[in-house]
Amino acid sequence: MPGMALPLLLITDIACLVVCGIAVVTDLRARLIPNWLTFSGVGLGVLLNLVKNASYAMMESEIKNDNPMITIINNVPVVLYLSEFDTDEFLLMQTNRQTGSFSTPVILENRASTFDSLILYNQSSSSYENKTTEASNAIAGDLYHSVSTSLSSVIGDKVYCGSDLKFRFIRLLLSTVGVGGTVSYAYFDGANWKSFVPSGGVYDINSSDKELLLWDDFDSMPEDWQKNSVDGVSRFWVKIEVTDSFSTAPIGSQCTSISNLKSISTRR
Repeated sequence: MPGMALPLLLITDIACLVVCGIAVVTDLRARLIPNWLTFSGVGLGVLLNLVKNASYAMMESEIKNDNPMITIINNVPVVLYLSEFDTDEFLLMQTNRQTGSFSTPVILENRASTFDSLILYNQSSSSYENKTTEASNAIAGDLYHSVSTSLSSVIGDKVYCGSDLKFRFIRLLLSTVGVGGTVSYAYFDGANWKSFVPSGGVYDINSSDKELLLWDDFDSMPEDWQKNSVDGVSRFWVKIEVTDSFSTAPIGSQCTSISNLKSISTRR
């Protein structure tokens, strides 16, 4: 994996300078370089290589991108990379070396991840169902309300996408595409649900794989967006409500806020 040894330069450079420095001094004084220094230098090189391999093993098992980015932040080596969550879905991860080995990789951008909650509301039965687990996996056709056996169907049915942090993107996979219906989008402004049109355009749950941009960037997200409680769960919610009933109701397979990020770069 090209470039992955860069963080170890801080250690290997020091080790090399120490060995070479001792070699220069002994050579100048005795006109020879002792065997103990030669063999200890070789041993140190082998040891550093083993440390490198152990340090990167966990990270390499996570990386699904051929070009991880390496940068230095406050004198700490940091590796940024994309980890494949599912087909065409990548999480931005980071690991750093504040101590002798790299930290356990964590999601760098928690606003682009699985939803903390996904709740379906069925109008005819006035019932909520928590489908957070079903939304985060990619099992075909498992994301539906048990009463309607669909993601949403008639006027008043709702899909609530919720997170502890504001988010700007929805990725929705369907096993059955909706036909004939329309939906509206809204967020809670602290007093009322406020309708909006997603930056990516209107999406009526009528295509099987949709990457829906809600707002152009994180700075564009509404300042008045507030947390509120849905079925006893407090999150930042985006409500997707049926405004015209579907002739064929959609059935979901997955719903996340993981964007279609395909590559990363860092600026010095």
